[in-house]
Amino acid sequence: MSTLSYLWCQPAWRSSESALQIRQVLAAKLDDADDVTRLHVAQIAHLLAPDGESGLELVRDHLLREQNPLVSALLARELFRYVEKDAPEVDAILRTLIGQEPWSTLLNGTEDGPDVREPLELLAELALVLSIRYRTPAAEELARTWMAEPTTTAAAATALLLLRAWLELPTERQQDRERAFDLLDTAISSLTSLRPTTTDPDLLGRLYITADLVARTVNFASENSCKSGPIEPQFAARALPSLAGLAEFKHPSITHSVIEALGHLAPADPSGAFRVAAAAVSTGDSYTYDQVAASATTTLIERYLSEFRGDVIADDDLLTAIRSVLHAFVDAGWAAAITLAYRLSEAFR
Repeated sequence: MSTLSYLWCQPAWRSSESALQIRQVLAAKLDDADDVTRLHVAQIAHLLAPDGESGLELVRDHLLREQNPLVSALLARELFRYVEKDAPEVDAILRTLIGQEPWSTLLNGTEDGPDVREPLELLAELALVLSIRYRTPAAEELARTWMAEPTTTAAAATALLLLRAWLELPTERQQDRERAFDLLDTAISSLTSLRPTTTDPDLLGRLYITADLVARTVNFASENSCKSGPIEPQFAARALPSLAGLAEFKHPSITHSVIEALGHLAPADPSGAFRVAAAAVSTGDSYTYDQVAASATTTLIERYLSEFRGDVIADDDLLTAIRSVLHAFVDAGWAAAITLAYRLSEAFR
């Protein structure tokens, strides 16, 4: 069956005298009792529609009755071919799909094992494309639910991971990027609102794991956004408030991602970036006792004293924020921080 499926991908075979017969044989195999057979044919489902007809109807009909998660995922992948031309119809299929098996179980699951990872990634990617680029109702509702409850399911975590690509979009796709940041900020708002009142250890652990994932996402997006040139002010204006929310968690891993991201964003808004750093780092924090943290933070401050010296001179609040963060590491006993504190005192008497 794999050989026949491969041959059907060749235009010459689809225009041959035997084309109708081959198409009928392959289309029938989409209902075969053997999962592997359906798996092979699902990859070419879009090529099996009768001449002159869209393959979307054929894909939809088989997708909505397919029970094997992997076969269903391959059929769902075919939907991407029709998003640009028929986003509302694809959105309607998505709405039906997530309300039935095997997708409803996948959506509500908490485990991200190898058997479910590909279907989850595919569904999350489809929902994000529809919600961000085309703003279709079912996808928007699903994406908002994931971000409002980011610790609840593996699907939500998967969507958060996939948001990174949308955050890295260039200026000409700024509208889509803004919508991605809106979703991200919904997740951050949910995490920060739950943190002070959560007493359940398991939920608290998921909160911090998810916040760490989001912090790394913003950090990597910030890094990649400045690789091709100076960081865009529009990007920094959205990323800095997101990092300010994450700064509340005061966990070394989260704080480190925040500090690294601020280093990427600082050229666009030196004062705004370091205000977030001052919120993220306080005397006595676990982060201040880490050698890597001390190195990263003192390096950032040294950048400010050279690259952004004019901003430091002109902004007393910025200088106060720098001193606050630096003294957190001085109090932790780091020699580099102590030396830098003397330099700072001499330079700004």
